[in-house]
Amino acid sequence: MKRKYFLLVLFFILAIFFIINAPSVNAKMYKILDSEGNVIRLTNIPVLSIQEKEAGYTISPPPEEGTNIEENLADYTEKENIIKEVETPTKAEIKFIDSTSRLEGNYYYVEGILKNKGKGNVSYVKVGIRALDKYGKLVSINDGYADPHTLAPGQEATYQIMVAYDSKIDKFDKTVSGSVETQTEALIKELENQTKAEIKFIDSTSRLEGNYYYVEGILKNKGKGNVSYVKVGIRALDKYGKLVSINDGYADPHTLAPGQEATYQIMVAYDSKIDKFDKTVSGSVETQTEALIKEKYKIKIVDWNNRLSTYGSYIYVEGSLKNIGDKAAEEVRVKVKSLDSNREIVSIDDGYTDPSLIAPNKEGIFQIMVKNNYKIKEFSLIILTKSTISTEVIGVKEKSLTKQIININTASLEELVCVLEISEHTAMRVIERRNKMDGFKNPRDITFLFEIGTIEWEEWIKRGIVIVI
Repeated sequence: MKRKYFLLVLFFILAIFFIINAPSVNAKMYKILDSEGNVIRLTNIPVLSIQEKEAGYTISPPPEEGTNIEENLADYTEKENIIKEVETPTKAEIKFIDSTSRLEGNYYYVEGILKNKGKGNVSYVKVGIRALDKYGKLVSINDGYADPHTLAPGQEATYQIMVAYDSKIDKFDKTVSGSVETQTEALIKELENQTKAEIKFIDSTSRLEGNYYYVEGILKNKGKGNVSYVKVGIRALDKYGKLVSINDGYADPHTLAPGQEATYQIMVAYDSKIDKFDKTVSGSVETQTEALIKEKYKIKIVDWNNRLSTYGSYIYVEGSLKNIGDKAAEEVRVKVKSLDSNREIVSIDDGYTDPSLIAPNKEGIFQIMVKNNYKIKEFSLIILTKSTISTEVIGVKEKSLTKQIININTASLEELVCVLEISEHTAMRVIERRNKMDGFKNPRDITFLFEIGTIEWEEWIKRGIVIVI
């Protein structure tokens, strides 16, 4: 297959050459001779290049009087430039956009962002870090590849280089290098990557737990080709947009077929300077040949539901799957996205099916524990299998929360508004009433409020809301 692509590119280059050099029917041919009279080349343009003139070359027969040498020279120069453009590298310019360094334990982490501001692709982009003392003298040299290490024009990448701690280190100097692709190489690459893939962020959230932020969300391949090794980069920024730290991790699954979704969860160490997070995504686009030979699983969601645990601290999302394909599905997992009323992520949880290897026409069951949160309104399922194999899933993937518990003696203003779907004013009246009563003595005491009556109570029961005290 690669040979076929090579021949196509070779044909393309030869076609340009012959179009450029094809003489008209009545064109006159000239010989370019060296100083000893040897024929160097034949041409229909009676013009010597600068190098040929300096070497003492001549044209035979001499151009006739009236020949427009300037026009021929312009034509010759233009054609030389076309050939040169095909054979020489396109220009690329890698620039440092932002950078920072931090000391953790026995290592400095020098990290930042690069951008290709040129007009050509650059591969094997490598960042060099020179650790210098206060006098500018070299202490150590370290390097590493950018992520991703191949950059198209306008594309950004991150880097993180570890430098062993040394008390003499005062500052860091940065360099960047890479291999610029020629147009021919770019054409070959384009032929080998006919299928286009586009990874988009669908939803994202962040939460602080202990000493770490958990930045998590959903990706979707909205393109027409498979993408493997999908990696998410998280840049922690301060309130001025300056870099604080860089963290990354692979999506789950890290290989996405067209239309397939994946989740990600990146841990970021807490830092008081962090104000917001910026996200990037990278991956490797599969060629059409790779996509054709790739295996595929087919999974059907047979049935599933959700229920509250005995004390209401957890929600069990459980159900069954069936392998309707002709291959045994390996490492089958279920991811549960918990969504709020705006369909934004509240949490993501997952677990393997039982069994995790499902034979053709056989079923597996799953039970995922989700920590109860009053914001949860519905669930969405993602079915995962062995990371190197794409999966086709059919069946109902989204369901509403079936039952929700609220303790009206402890619920916050926000919780009352969110769960009971009442106004903020009414929620404040509920809190005022329970404070006067030193807590409601019966769940139905809430209906004593002018703003809440039997109609609202019956509506809550229909929606599966259980009110406790």
